[in-house]
Parts: sequence; structure tokens; C-alpha cells
Amino acid sequence: MKYRHLPNIICALTMVLPACSQQAKEPQAEMAAHDTVQVVEMPQKPAREKALLDRLSLYRASRYESVADAVASPDTVYKLVLYGQKLGRIAPEIAELAFLNSLDLAFNELTEVPLYISGLQYLQGLYLNGNLIEDVPSFVFDYPYLSSLDISENHLSGISPEIQLLTELTVLNLRANKLTEIPVEIYQLRQLKSLHLDHNQLTEIPEGITSLSNLTNLRLEQNQLTDIPDELGYMVQLKELWLQGNPIPLKKISYLKAKLPSTRIRF
Repeated sequence: MKYRHLPNIICALTMVLPACSQQAKEPQAEMAAHDTVQVVEMPQKPAREKALLDRLSLYRASRYESVADAVASPDTVYKLVLYGQKLGRIAPEIAELAFLNSLDLAFNELTEVPLYISGLQYLQGLYLNGNLIEDVPSFVFDYPYLSSLDISENHLSGISPEIQLLTELTVLNLRANKLTEIPVEIYQLRQLKSLHLDHNQLTEIPEGITSLSNLTNLRLEQNQLTDIPDELGYMVQLKELWLQGNPIPLKKISYLKAKLPSTRIRF
């Protein structure tokens, strides 16, 4: 009598246990399926897919110093430095380096910006300083990601209003050219942090410069400025202001020093 219900209990357990066992296995099955999906979705060529590098990655990227070596490389080329090679002309094969983020053509005795680089749409930095360039072609203003542009120490007598199209610029270096005026369109560069206009032939700084609300470094030394707009005194974000070598009245310098006590003013 004591064990008369045992067959019924065993039968019930036999029916319940497989279900419990099946429930316990379901999360493992889901996990395995999920792991399989993750493996399938991993990119095959992450280096080539990441066309734009962040600052640290670009700093660490391999540096090539020859167009031929860069074109022959089996790896993606992000940085090409031809600084000071006095090439006179740039090999047209440079157009094959579609993923270039940084291009340094400084001090190469170039008389013009090479047309071959017009298709390098991932450029973040373009360095043309120390050449013989008299004009900046329109395609330079079409680079959508350009954040640093250096055209200093050339023969520029003017800058096209198209400069306003480079909305990602944070650094613009135009020092040591033959500039007599600055287009007001330059004030559309709201991301600009550093602006070098020193060693030119500027006689005035147009009103509206306060539009450059992120500007921290402004170099105006060695021009022909006899005055500066009062609006400059409202640019409290400035850390460095260079004014030496201009016939600016001391009264205006005193005004700026009073308005910008946290700015280092060189005069």
C-alpha cells in the first residue's frame, strides 16, 4: 500500500523532465545562434572601410615619402609626406591614393596646386607651404573633410570667397603671402581655431571677425594695420593675439588689454 502510487509518480516525472531539459537547453541554443551571427557580420577589410581616421590613428599611420612607394604599397595609404624634396611637379599617380587623409607638399617649388589631387576627397590636412603658388584652384575648396590648410609662404595676392565652403576648417595658415585684404566670407568658418594672417600687406581687419567664436589663436603681426576693430575686444575666447610690427596706436592696445585680460597679447 505504501508504494501503490509510485508508478503514477514515475510516469508524471517522465513526462515533465524532458520538457524541463528542453527549456534548459533553449538559452544555449539561442546563444550559439547569436554567436554565429556575430561572426558572419564582422567586416572583412576594416582598414579599407575606415576611410577617415581620427587624430590619433592618423598620427600613428605609416608615413610614406615617395609617390611610387605609396602606390606600390599593399596597404591602405593615409599619409604622404613629400616635404622639402624640391620636386617641381607631382607624379600623376598620386591620384591612385584615394584614401589619403594627410598630404604634405611643402617646399617643392610648385608653381600651382597639382590637378591630380582634386579627387582625394578624404583629405583632412593639406600642406602647400613654401612653394611658388599664385592662386588656389576651386577644387581645393571642395574637400568636404579638410580641417587644416596651410598655404603660407607662397605668392598669393588674394583668396577666393569660396573659402567659406571649407566649413570643417580648424586651422588656416596664410602667412607670408601678398594679401592686401581678407574676404568677409572667411568669417563663415565657424569651426576655425587658429588663423595665421601675419607677414602680409593687410591695412585693415574687417568688422565681423567676432563671428569666429571658436578662434583661440589669431596672428596679425607684420602687416600694415593702423587700427583694429573694437569688436576684437569681445573675443574673450582668444588665448593668443599677435599684433607686433603694425603701427597700431598704444591707446588701442591698452583697450584690448583691458577687455581681454586672459588673452596673451603680443605687440
